[in-house]
Amino acid sequence: MDYKSLSEFAALRGVSPSRVMYWLKHDRLAGAKKAGSFWIIPAEADPDVKAVGRPAKVEEIPFRDKEEAMLALCAGAPDVRAWRRAGTPRFMAGMAIMLASTPGFDRKRYLALAEKLDPTVLSVDAFEAWLATNPYKPSRFLPKLQQLRKHKKKPS
Repeated sequence: MDYKSLSEFAALRGVSPSRVMYWLKHDRLAGAKKAGSFWIIPAEADPDVKAVGRPAKVEEIPFRDKEEAMLALCAGAPDVRAWRRAGTPRFMAGMAIMLASTPGFDRKRYLALAEKLDPTVLSVDAFEAWLATNPYKPSRFLPKLQQLRKHKKKPS
């Protein structure tokens, strides 16, 4: 194991020696030892630095906008590529199974889509677990989807 002095470790990490001293004082450098009045620190020691200050703002898409996008996807033809881009394979396979069990949707086609996306969701237990975590509750989502499909079929 390669050991560094406090100042060498500070230069290696690109921080001040006082910062390294702070990490040592708070036991954040595993394997660091005191040799007389000097510290010896493993070169690969990780201080597990935590970010300071406010976390960066992440622009989150509002839930209703996500729901509208999912409704638009589900109202159209089941295109595997579009469905893969819309979410994780497991989540999208669950959506396909939900639609396969809905009147007015081609059961075989949506089950085939679910199998292409993630075949592990096809079991009853896996689908029940998916339903429990699905943010789009069928009692709200499916009537909105039926309404959207009706509106799309009407000639303008």
